[in-house]
Order: sequence, then C-alpha cells, then structure tokens
Amino acid sequence: MSSSITLSAATRQNLLSLQDTANLLSTTQSRLSTGKKVNSALDNPTNFFTAQSLTARSSDLSSLLDGISNGVQAIQAANQGITSIQKLIDTAKSTAQQALADKSGGTGAVLGGTAAQVATVAGGASYASLNGSTNGTQDFSSLTNDDASIDISLDGGVSKTTIRLDATTLKSVTSDLTKVTADQIISAINGQIQASSLSGKVVASQTADGKIALAGTATGSSSQIKVNGSANATLDIGFGVSTTPPTAVTVTAGAALAANTDFSKGQLSSLTVFDGNKTVNIDLSATTAVDNTGKTLGTNPAGATPEDILAAVNKKLSDAGSTITASFVDATNNKTLKFTSQDVGPDTQLSVIASAQTAGGATGLGFSTFTPVASTAGPAATGIGTRVDATTGTKSSIAGTANLAATYDLSGGQSTVLSVGDGTNTRTITINAANLGKTTATTADITTYIQGQLDGGTAVAVDVSGTAGNKLTFQSKANNVNITVTDSADTLGLLGTRATTTGAATVATPNVDLTGGKAVSFSVGDGTNTKSFTIDATSLDKNGVALGTTATQAKLIEAINVKLKDTTGGAQSIAATASIAGNAITFSSDNAKSTSGPAPSVTASVTNDTVGIGFGTKSNNNGTRAGGAGAPAAGLTGYGRDASDGSSFAKITSTVTTPASFAANAFSNGSFSLTLGSGQTKTITLDSSTLTTTGTVTQQNIADAINTQINADTGLSGKVKASYVNNNLTIQTTAFGSDQKLTLKSAGTTDIGLGLASNGTTFTAQGTDVGGGKGASSTRSTLADQFNKILQQITQQAQDTGYNGVNLLFRTSSNAADNTLHITFNEKGTSALDISGVRFDATGLGLNAVSNGFQSDADINTAVASLNAATSTLRTQSSTFGSNLSVVQNRQEFTKNLTNILDTGAANLTNADLNEEAANSQALSTRNSLAISALSLANQSQQGILQLLR
Repeated sequence: MSSSITLSAATRQNLLSLQDTANLLSTTQSRLSTGKKVNSALDNPTNFFTAQSLTARSSDLSSLLDGISNGVQAIQAANQGITSIQKLIDTAKSTAQQALADKSGGTGAVLGGTAAQVATVAGGASYASLNGSTNGTQDFSSLTNDDASIDISLDGGVSKTTIRLDATTLKSVTSDLTKVTADQIISAINGQIQASSLSGKVVASQTADGKIALAGTATGSSSQIKVNGSANATLDIGFGVSTTPPTAVTVTAGAALAANTDFSKGQLSSLTVFDGNKTVNIDLSATTAVDNTGKTLGTNPAGATPEDILAAVNKKLSDAGSTITASFVDATNNKTLKFTSQDVGPDTQLSVIASAQTAGGATGLGFSTFTPVASTAGPAATGIGTRVDATTGTKSSIAGTANLAATYDLSGGQSTVLSVGDGTNTRTITINAANLGKTTATTADITTYIQGQLDGGTAVAVDVSGTAGNKLTFQSKANNVNITVTDSADTLGLLGTRATTTGAATVATPNVDLTGGKAVSFSVGDGTNTKSFTIDATSLDKNGVALGTTATQAKLIEAINVKLKDTTGGAQSIAATASIAGNAITFSSDNAKSTSGPAPSVTASVTNDTVGIGFGTKSNNNGTRAGGAGAPAAGLTGYGRDASDGSSFAKITSTVTTPASFAANAFSNGSFSLTLGSGQTKTITLDSSTLTTTGTVTQQNIADAINTQINADTGLSGKVKASYVNNNLTIQTTAFGSDQKLTLKSAGTTDIGLGLASNGTTFTAQGTDVGGGKGASSTRSTLADQFNKILQQITQQAQDTGYNGVNLLFRTSSNAADNTLHITFNEKGTSALDISGVRFDATGLGLNAVSNGFQSDADINTAVASLNAATSTLRTQSSTFGSNLSVVQNRQEFTKNLTNILDTGAANLTNADLNEEAANSQALSTRNSLAISALSLANQSQQGILQLLR
C-alpha cells in the first residue's frame, strides 16, 4: 500500500525560498571566510585566469628584483673602489713631487735647481749714454737722419721682424720728437710687437742700468733672440746702426710727361702711394687742384703742363700727410716723375701703384705702357683671272677670282667698270646704282645688266654667267675666238677680292665703354696715303652725332669710317673701310685689284688704346724702384736656458777674449775640432768659405758660422751651441748631467780665444749630476720605494672591490667579458643592461713601478704624467658607472611599482567586498528567519483545517 504527502502551494513555495536563501548564505559565508569573490574558474572564468596571469608575472618580476639589487650593490662597490684608488693616486703623486723637489746628490750637498729661463738680450750701452744725449733723451725729429729701427729674430736671423723707430711711428707715443725717452721707445717697440707676428713672443723693457732689453717668452735652451740695428738705422739705441750709410728710396716713372696733357675729355690718371704708414690715393682729372689759388689741371686750354701735374701730385701727398715727395728726374731735360722717401735704408717702404691711366697717351703719366699687337693681314687683293685661250673647236673664257655674293650694295658711289671685247668689238660697261636703277642689286640683276650691255647696239659676242657662290665668267659665243676682259675699277669686288687686316682681339659687346676719357688712336693706310686719328666719346657717327660714353659696336665702326673718309682741312680720304664681324674689327681696301693701276692694300695699327679694340694692350706699371742702400748691424744674441735640477751642463769658455771684430785681412782661419762625448769629432771651419761676410769679421759672424755648422750635423744639432759672453767664446751643451762632455782643440791660424793649432791646447769640460756629484740621492730612492708600494696598494684595492662574485674593477685578462655585469630587467630576458668592467690595477691604469730610484727628473715627470692620465681615466669611468647606477636604480624602482600594480590588478579581479558580503549575510539571515516563520504559519493553517474536519 502506497502513501503520499501532498504539500500545499504555500508550503512548497516557502521550502523553495528557504533552499535558495540557504545557498546564497553559503556562498556569502564562503566569500567572507576566503576574502575572495572568485575562488575558482567556476565563479568567474575570465577574472580567475586573468588574475592568475597577473599574479604569475608579478611573481616573476619579484624574483628579478634580487638580481637588480645585487647589480646596484656591485656598481656602488666599484664606485667606492674608484674613490679609494684615486686617494692612493693622489698619495703617489705627492710622493713623486717630493722626489722632484729633492736636490740632494751623492755628496749630500743641496744646490737647488733653477727654473727654465727665457732668452734675453740687452743693448750694449744705456739709452741715455748714446748719440750724445745730455738729458737722457734722443732727437727723432728728422725722418731722414733720425732712425733707430731694429730687427728682431727668434730663429738666429733666418727670419726677422723690423720694428720701425722714427718720426713716423714715434708720433703715436710722444708729441715732442726732439726729446724721446727710453720709456717712449719701449712703448713704441711693444706696440709694434703686438701688431706683428711677434705678438705674445717678445717683450721690451729697460734694465736697471738703463739699457733697452728684449726678452722672448719661450723658455729653455732652444729659445733664442737676436736684435740688431736695421739696415735703415742711423741712431744707436744699443744694438748698432747700419754699417753703410742708408740712402733714400725712389720710384721713377717709365716715361717723361708730355709738354701738355689733355684732361678736357674726362681723362684720368690714378696712383696709389704708400710710405709704410699712410696710403694716399692720387686721382688726377680736369678738376684736380694744382695749388690753393683755384687753378686746376683743366684750367689751361692747351692741357696741363708737367709743372702743373707735379704740383697737383705734391699737393695731394702733402694734404694727406704722406712723407713721400715727388720731383722731376731733371727739371730741365727730363721731366719724368720721381717719388722719393724721406725715410732711408733698404727696409724703407715706398710703393706707387697705377690704376686708371686714360690721360697722357700711351705712357699715361709715365706709369702705363701700350704694347701694339700686329693685326692679321688677309690675302693680297686679287683681280680678274687669266684667259683660257680658244683652241680648234673650243671657246675662250675669262673668270673673276672672287666668289659672287648674293647681293651688292651700290650706294655711296660703289661701282665696277670693265671692258669686254670679242676680237672685233669692245664694250665698256659700268655697274653702279644709276645704271641699274637701285642701290642694292642681286647677282642676277648684275649679270642680266652686263649681258644686256653686251648684246645691245654693236653687239659683243660674249656671254656672261655667274651665281652666288660662283665666279663671274665671260665666254666667247663662237669657237676659235679669244675674248678680252679688263677692269679699271672694282669697288664692288665682282672680279676680285679686297685686301684686309684684322685686329687680334675682340671688341666689348654689345657696348663699348668710352667713360673717363677712354680713347683709341689709329693709323690707317691704303698704300698711297696714311691717316692718324683718335676715337673717343666726342667722335661723330655718320649722322654727325657724338658717340657718348657708351657706344654700340655699329656706332664705333661708323665713327671710324667717318674719320677715314673725312677730307676736312685738306685731309686725304683713305681708300679703306672698317667693319666688324665676330667682335673683331677688320679694315678692307675699297678696291679689288684692277688690270690697270697699283694693287690696292690696307694697313692698320693702334698707337694707344684705353678702350680695348684688339690692336694692342694697355698695361699699368708701377715705376722703377731704386736706392735704399744700407746694411744691418751685427747685433746681439741671447739664449734661454733649461730648468736645472742642480746639475750642470758641459761648458767651455775661451781663456782669451776675442776682439770685437777682425779686419778683413787679419782673419785667416779660426777653425777648431769639436767632440761631444764619445761621438765623432767635427771640424768647425772658420774661413772665407763659411763666414757670411767679406769685410770685417765680428764676434756675431763667428758665432753664427759655428752654430750653422753645428746645426747641420745630426750628431750635434740641438745638443751644442756657441755664443759670445763678455767677449769670450762660449761653447756649451744644452743638456745637463755628468754624461755631457765636450772636447775642443784649435785647428786654425787665427786665435778666436782657443789658441792656435801650433799650441796644441785641448779644452775639455764635463757636466755634473744632481748636487754636483755622480751618486744617487738616498731621499729620492726612499720616495721611489714608497711610490712602488703605493702602486701595489692600488692593485690590491682593485682586486678587493668585488661584490657577490662580481668585480667591475679587476680582471686578469684583457677581455672585458671576464668582468661584465649582466642585469636582467624583465621576465622574458629581452630587456637587460651589460655593464662592462675595467682593469684598474696599476698595470691597467698605465702606472709602472720606477726602477732607477727617481734619480732623473725626467723619470719623475713621466711618472707624474702617468698619474695625471690615470686620474683622468678614473674620473671618466666613475662618470660611466654613475650613469649605469642611475639606470639600474630607475629600473629597480620601476619593477617594484609594476609588481604592486600587477598584484593590485589581480586582487581587483578576485577579491570580495567584505562590507558588501557582510551586509548580504545579514540580509540572508533575516530572510531565512522570515521564510521559516512563513512556513510555520502555513503549517498552522493546515492544522486548523484538519481540526475542523475531525
């Protein structure tokens, strides 16, 4: 028997509600207990797996942070190591400098070294004692007589700079040239030095005893300075004067001035005159003043006289303050301009430069030259050809020698007159404009006219033919007949060619410049007459109009032809015509060669041309320079000196003073032998073959000859030098130390302080080491040991600068990969940084242990230089490591922040809102209680119904 329980709808609904509430409450309680709203893929697949990926990447990056942190520490360790190594280097440098300061030798004596010295030379006497000075000043008021210029050389006289000391230059330092002080001279010297190639290399001053001195700024034994009175010098300021009396410089023009020079047509003459201090531009034209009365170069209608031109030139020079004056070579017989300097001597600066020279004809004012160029002559004029005689059964013929043109100009009286005969009759035919009824005729017009004349009246049995490009030909009409053809004139050129001559160069195109009085002078002949004429801006064209300052080529040709045909004043017309083709001017004879009369010819030349039309060239000349005699003084030479560590160089000083100079006939042979150390012996030859003077032999001549031969010897050059000190010949080495040895022995017959060869005297000298002895300095040795130990500490410091197995400052090989730090920045290894290590032990820094106990200054200086280089290397590498550290720390911070972002993102996808879930839990509990109460009420209702049924 089966039974069933039937629930009411309300009960069933309440039960289902309780079930749902229980499920929701279970979910909420799970979220509250785990803190997550997504605990498995079933909760939310997308969020679950996305959060899982973010969490995994965060975990990977977190694991990289340890490596990055280790990298930061390794770099910081390297930086600390560099700091420590730098302190050791500073200590080593201090040790080396202490050794350099020590000047004790084997004997223990301390001499104390000297710094390198500059080359200095002082005048032979005080400034105040020279030239008869009574108040310590000198008179420089006369430019001609008062010149104390000096030459300064820093290479033994190979090159020089002249310092000009005269009235012109001293005006800048004093207003009273009659009383120039030493201070003012020194100021002028230094001012010119600053403006020359010696700037920063030489300085002038005054010694305590009043001498003017000049010193170079370079130090050491290779520096030298030579100062001598220049070839211009007439006053001595301590360095001598010119050994021959200086003379003025002149520049003379190439030709004398004409009796009159025309400036009326705009002609010009320009000169630039320079006196070494002032440049004067002299432009002479019709308006140029001759004096202060208003007279100009254009005042005289006949043209300016030579005296006018000379006065105008001197006025220009004087007004500008130039020291140059102009005169005539001979005021009576040779009025050639001559410019003369007030200054004297070969170094005097005087130049005259000519530019525009359109005045004064071919030679200008003596500063231009016209060189004619022969024109190119064409073939000689030709006429009618030779007759071809008739033979049995043939006709005779005669032809011209010129090819016919397409058209002919019959204007201006142009014509051809010819006679033609057939053995029986003769006809004279004139071809001109009147007969042909036109001024321009074609070849066909002309042959038709000639044939008509031959056939008309009493006919001449001759035929004529000819076309453009062919020759005019006459032929008998019958066989076995010899014809005749003659001409008396042929200006048309029907039967022959004209004579021509053509210029060698081209004419300016399209216009010809005739400004500033430019002109061209022709001489043209036709074999009978010759005519000379000039073309300029005032010349007339065929219409009687002046060319003006700018003319076309066609107008230029018109003006030339007007001049050729002009018969004004009884002038002869020239049977020639000018034309232009290809920018070249051609002169042609007016006639071809006729069978009667002389053969026509044409000649053309140009005597002056400032236009440039092709028959010659006009060039400017700057006159002839002359004078300026003078010879520089021997002067004085000073040498620098190297720094000394207390040692000395080998030096031999003659025991007998040398005369200031030897007469030319008193110096024969002062040769001697020279040996440096154990090297080859060199013979120094001092005779007429090596001394640079043929007159008096000075001490400077001797020293220069010795040094020239020393410098030419590879074993001695730069190692030995000669000079005169207090009239004693001194020969010394340029290096210091006991290894410097010199041996000298006279080999001559003239005593220069070393005796004679016959005496056999040998001179020797040896340098000394530090302290004057040959032993080593114990102090330096001790400091050298300290230096080497510090280098060992540098190596140990580099070896100990490792972190976690990585040492960026040391490796045993030269391969940078052996201590390169690799830092990975992302989980895939695609982002990383390689920090190359270095080798910063003593060897890697280029620091070598010293082996000679610091006994040589050179070795110490080398060590100091290597320490400085090491410091530079350390600073550079420290900067590199600092940059790398910044990059790594930046990535470390970035990785930390990115890990937090990833973790936060994952949490946002899965974490539950606990406040929300707690509220949900409370609500679901209330809802559950209500559902139970509702179910209870439903059951009570059903129980009541059962009671009623019972």
